[in-house]
Amino acid sequence: MGALRWQRLVQFAHARGWCTDVIQCDPRDAEFRDDSRLADLPPGVRLFAVPLRGYRDSRIESLLRRVLVWTSRATSGTDSSGSADTNGTSSGNIAMRLVQAARRSVFARRFYRAWIDWAANASALGKRLAASTCYDVVVSSGPPHMAHEAARQTAALLGIPFVADFRDPWAAVSYEPLDFRSATWRRYAAKYERLTMQSATLVVMNTPHAHQMLVETYPEVAPRLLTVMNGADDDMGSSPAWDDAFTITYAGNVYGGRDPRILFRGARRAIDELKIPPGDLVLRFMGFKSYGEDPLRQIVKEEKMDDYFFSEPRQPRSAAIDLMRRSAMVVVLPQPHDQSIPGKLYEYVQLPAWVLVLTTAGTATDVLLRGSSADVVDPADVDGMSRILVDRYTQFRQGIRPAPVNADGRFDRSRQAKKLFDAIERLVTERRTSNTPRDTHAIKAASFL
Repeated sequence: MGALRWQRLVQFAHARGWCTDVIQCDPRDAEFRDDSRLADLPPGVRLFAVPLRGYRDSRIESLLRRVLVWTSRATSGTDSSGSADTNGTSSGNIAMRLVQAARRSVFARRFYRAWIDWAANASALGKRLAASTCYDVVVSSGPPHMAHEAARQTAALLGIPFVADFRDPWAAVSYEPLDFRSATWRRYAAKYERLTMQSATLVVMNTPHAHQMLVETYPEVAPRLLTVMNGADDDMGSSPAWDDAFTITYAGNVYGGRDPRILFRGARRAIDELKIPPGDLVLRFMGFKSYGEDPLRQIVKEEKMDDYFFSEPRQPRSAAIDLMRRSAMVVVLPQPHDQSIPGKLYEYVQLPAWVLVLTTAGTATDVLLRGSSADVVDPADVDGMSRILVDRYTQFRQGIRPAPVNADGRFDRSRQAKKLFDAIERLVTERRTSNTPRDTHAIKAASFL
């Protein structure tokens, strides 16, 4: 989903006469690849790969994990995974917390050192490309946020505007990765975020909430700050017939506070109220098969939903879209980041399906959907969720089908793309008129990281 933002935006750039070169991580290193998405790129887009190497040292990890296991055995009831803190006060618990903290600090340092090397290599590649291509602007998109550092260095070398696009905040504590949570991570994140804010000609945030948070941290950036939200694309295709069962779908990873138990409890209550037999209502998850350390199969069994639940491994986006198009309802699970809006929501709003969104009042997601036909409910309100599911299941059995949430076009990406490229073109025009031009640009060119 992160790559989808600019996969789509370069199409609007192309329509304005821009050519785009993309410097990216080496796709051969990716855990999962979907090369079919390359066909979506406009003609002339060139992709250049820079490998990311060495942010994990298996020997160090092995040593720290052995120490964690040893301390765990010495302390009853502690967690040997190393993925979360314990709260005990015994010497064993204290030792475990110290080892866990050391492990997170070690990996945070190695993570940033690897990305620092990547940024330098990416910038060097940008400089080589500039020997044969005259670029107008360098754009970065993160996370991974060290793409901003690569773009900063490249723009400084070439003397052209630098646009930093943040899909999520960087140094905010709530966005700290759990495996790297440490003073080391915060120190690196604060340093490189500050460099980005000092150097960027334009800083782009993708929600008003994130925009405001950044203004409070860096008030001097406010005049150079722009909100460009994600948007809905007209690529979901015509919808086939729905499945015979009332199918509730979640497609994506289950992590970062997206606890599926909340959904299962609401569904269980609706099933009990209407006495829905297995096969008439189905929950389908596509993506990871666990939430934290807990397998989804174990969770659904505990919630007495195992007869209604099906899971599939991660698949290409086209397969996820096919599943969503056959579903009566699609779900956004709760997330801990109030300033962000899940990218999949912009796919959901294009579907002729009910959209169930679990989020608290006042979050960026809640504000976005106010006045729309989406069903927004507080994650703690199991009764409210159950009522929604009862109503939608009843409508489904009556043959009622909803219109897409975005039927009026309010969430279209084209509106946001216009705002972004109007701003970028103003930057380029101002530079050309205020500085001595290098060469006449017959075609505008952007380097994207």
